[in-house]
This record gives sequence, C-alpha cells and structure tokens, in this order.
Amino acid sequence: MKNNKWFKLIRKRRGAVSVIAAFSIIFILIIAAFVIDFGLSYLKTAHMQNSADSASLAAASLLPVSYNDTYGIQDVNQKALEYLEKNDITEEDYTINVQLNLGANNLYSSVTVDIDKHERLYIAPVIGVTHLDVSREATAQISPAIGIGNVVPLSITKELMDYAKATGQTQHLELKLGASDIDVLFGAFGALDLDGTAGGGSSLYSEWLENGFQGILYVGQQLPVEPGNMSNPTMAAFTERYDSCTHFPSSGGCTIDHYVETCPRVVIVPVITYIDSHEIVIEGFCAFIIEDCAGQGVNSIITGSFVRDIIVNGQGSIDDVLGGSNDFGLYAITLID
Repeated sequence: MKNNKWFKLIRKRRGAVSVIAAFSIIFILIIAAFVIDFGLSYLKTAHMQNSADSASLAAASLLPVSYNDTYGIQDVNQKALEYLEKNDITEEDYTINVQLNLGANNLYSSVTVDIDKHERLYIAPVIGVTHLDVSREATAQISPAIGIGNVVPLSITKELMDYAKATGQTQHLELKLGASDIDVLFGAFGALDLDGTAGGGSSLYSEWLENGFQGILYVGQQLPVEPGNMSNPTMAAFTERYDSCTHFPSSGGCTIDHYVETCPRVVIVPVITYIDSHEIVIEGFCAFIIEDCAGQGVNSIITGSFVRDIIVNGQGSIDDVLGGSNDFGLYAITLID
C-alpha cells in the first residue's frame, strides 16, 4: 500500500514537471522571438532611419525648387532614391515614398522620405506572429542661413542687395569700395572687423580676406567697421585667393558662368545695414564670385557677381521662409523630423 502511494505521488510530480517544461519551452520561444526576431527588426529599423535621414538631406541639397519646375522635382526625387540605393534600400524590397513639401512663394522647401517594410519573422510564428510592419521617416528642410563661418571681411548693404535682386542686376557689384567712390560713408569702405573687436587692423583683415574668418557670425550681430582703404593688403589678399582657383583652366577659372561652389573665388559676404559710420548689423549672408580688384591706391575696389541657391554648412531657422526679405540665396539644411 505504501509503495502504491509513492508511485502515485511520483506520477503526479512527473505530470507537473511536464506541464512546467511545456510552459518553459513556450516562455523560451517567446523570449527568443523578442530577442532574435524583434532584435533583428530593431536593427533594420535603425538602418532604415539612417537611410531616410541621409536621403532626405541629400535631396534637400537640390532645393529650393519652384512648384512648376518639373525637371527640378524629378532631380530631387532621383537624388533621394540614389542615396537610398547606396544603403541597399530599393523599391524591390521596400515601399518608398519621396514627398516634396511646398513652402512660401510656391517654392518647395523640404523633402520627406518615408520607408516601409513588411518584415518576415522566423521564430515568432510559433506564437502566432508571422510579420512585422516597420516604418521610418525623415524630413530635411532648407532655410536662409542665419549663422555661418568662413565669411570674408567684405560686405554689401541690404538696400543695394534688395535693389539688385529686384532689378536682376546682380553682376559686378562692389563689395569693397575705393577712396574715390561716392558711396563711401565717413571712411567706411565696406570692410568689416569680423571678430567684433575694433582695431584688428590690416593684418587680420588680409588674413580673413585670403582664408575666411574661422568664427561663426549670426544674423542680428553687430560688428565694427574696419576703417581705411587698406589698398595694399586688399590687393595682396585678393590676388592670393583669386589665383588659388584650379578649376576650368582653359577658360580662366571659375566665373559666374561656370564655377565650383567650394572654389576660393566663391566667397560668403554679410548683407549689412549701417547703424552709424562705425558699426553695422548683419541682416543676412550671400555668396559672390569675386572677379576683380581694380588697382591700388584710391581705386582699391573689389567686385563680384551674386551666386544664389548655395547650400552651406551653417545654421538655419525653419521659421524663415524662402523668397522672403532675408533670403539672399544662401541656405542651411536642418533635419526636422
């Protein structure tokens, strides 16, 4: 009798162990599904996000585009798809949507890249989950640059720049005046002291004109005027920078008709308003191809032609509209989503 009781107890315990083992296997499969299937899916979504980010930034570099510019719109879409393909994201395996977003003045100001994937799972089907829908999206927007480095110590007034844009007369504008120029205001020749400390002198001015100012300047910032004509430093620095162009050697280097955006002849210039004869405020930034430095002495005048739609490595404000009063054709890209 006692032996029978022990056998019954053992059989009951074996049954309980079997149930526990079965539940343990299910639990292990659930954990494996989360660790392996969902872990792999997480890694894939991270790759999808990085790909969407890079594709939207690349496509946005072709903006702004007018709403009726069919070829421009096609180029933006193609650029996004090219960058996705570089990251092994193709329309064969993913659902891809590239959308241009219309901003002010009928200009496309941002690009959204959306990637969707119906991801097959391998272990999770044992718990009834066969697929996982994953989606990632990124939006990159361009806006007028409000903070930028590599600026040269020349300038153009907002009044003159607005007039040039309105009339289309944007070539051969004066960025540094000469002593005989009627626009000279009490010894202000258009040169600026970019570090914000008056009295930098011709040495710093020449260095910044040749190589660009290494600090960051911002819209709304006030700067001192660099007084004096500085004829010899202007000519020396201009010549050094101008002659550094190595592009289009058979046609004289970069000009407004053909240029490389990273060429030393392409310079970033503050658009300014004079507070008085000693100080200015920055209203924006624009790019010019420097063309000539007309002589020395009283005729130390630098001229350049306006270059628009250049993307820079700077700071932008997504609240500033394209084509607005502070849009001078120099843009920064911001990843906003």
